[in-house]
Amino acid sequence: MPGWLSCLACNCRREDNDPEQDVAVEQKREDELYQKADTEEAIASYPSNGEMRSPKNAVVSDLPQKLEDGSSQRPGVMFEQSSEEPTKASSGRLEGSPSSASIRSASKNNADMSTPSSLLVNSSSFHTSAFTDDMVEDVKKIISEANELRLSGYIFNAEKMILELTERLRAEGKFDILSQVEDTAEYRELVRELEEVNRLLTTLLDDEGWTLQKEADKTLVWTKPEPGTDLVTVRMAGLVEGPFDNFCSIGKEVALIKTWMPGVKTSGLVKQLNVFDHIGYYVWQCPVPLVKNREFLVEETNMINDNEAYTIARRQPPYERKGVDLPVSQKGAIRAAISNWCSFSAPCGDRKIFCVTVLNVDLKMPLPPRLINYLSISMGFQSFSDLRKNVQKSLNPESELGRCVKDPNNNSFYDRMRSLEKVRETKAIPCRAEILRTGWVKDPADRKKIFNRSSGVLVPML
Repeated sequence: MPGWLSCLACNCRREDNDPEQDVAVEQKREDELYQKADTEEAIASYPSNGEMRSPKNAVVSDLPQKLEDGSSQRPGVMFEQSSEEPTKASSGRLEGSPSSASIRSASKNNADMSTPSSLLVNSSSFHTSAFTDDMVEDVKKIISEANELRLSGYIFNAEKMILELTERLRAEGKFDILSQVEDTAEYRELVRELEEVNRLLTTLLDDEGWTLQKEADKTLVWTKPEPGTDLVTVRMAGLVEGPFDNFCSIGKEVALIKTWMPGVKTSGLVKQLNVFDHIGYYVWQCPVPLVKNREFLVEETNMINDNEAYTIARRQPPYERKGVDLPVSQKGAIRAAISNWCSFSAPCGDRKIFCVTVLNVDLKMPLPPRLINYLSISMGFQSFSDLRKNVQKSLNPESELGRCVKDPNNNSFYDRMRSLEKVRETKAIPCRAEILRTGWVKDPADRKKIFNRSSGVLVPML
């Protein structure tokens, strides 16, 4: 019996001819129908959260064929989305935000694919939140606007709005309204995402177990063995020269990966989730004879701090949702498994950029541990050198990356990256002298100052 029918059956066991119980049962039935009858619709406005994973036997459309012939996307132009800034729609939401994202299972046999209770809340419908008649209209409006900012890629702006609201309510002694605010789905989801921000930043502070393997030309590469496996996690840090918008184009323009990454012949954009986040796909052809190609399906979420002038990029396998067709693995290829992949980038002024990446990707190659370690070090260092070269190539306005950066259709993205450099002109990055001298910040306590999340924020770093 389908899940939504079984939940109805269990609600039929009641005493007859009891009007009050009839009303209660009917209300309960409607609530459960809203939550369980159609999971896709119930969470249709839930944003990409990066926690759910596509089941192993999920059935998805074969999008790589669209990408190979180049017909699905023109580089530099937003895919299936307007490139203009989000605008208010008639529903009061922001057009272009990932509000249509949903999670669905492609197989009825995936009983282990549970749905957190928080996902059963439709964040676009306030009747599912803890709003009451006692909550004043201006408070409701602030929560709504902050939620729209979060969904459209402005999480730190949303944090600032809610922090100011909660501090005001405390100062005014309106603790009953404050409690209602903290009980809304919008508030809880914002806190959850900010906790994820702090978690990602903490991985960049953790120096335990790392071994510095190579340091040259203001580029540093560390490795850390993963217990119980032959895998190693790689950390890379260094200094890159060039405008910050050109630097960011390397990661944004997924369709152009095949033009500069050695061994990649196929790359393309699967879905533009909002102005700043996307799902990309590319295939690396292994140079070793008789070894299958490795393909990468990556969802990139960018958390941009406009006030502190830095960005955090989280890359992970995408989960299934409404409106997103994920490509199946190609014949003759093996999909790489992403365990951990995050980056921190910040302009330092004078066209200098400080960036750190932590990466653990299993290519699923049966190689000796010593060889895996060697390849991790050499490829990590080489990737940083390639990044620098490609940023310099992008400065040519006639290059493919250069045209993307200057394309007016992409102003929503690149103008925001340029604005971070303007912020840096008035707010110096902590430890700037050490960064420019070495490409790194040795003391984690000093490194933490760059993030500025220990106080004055809604969810402080511990």
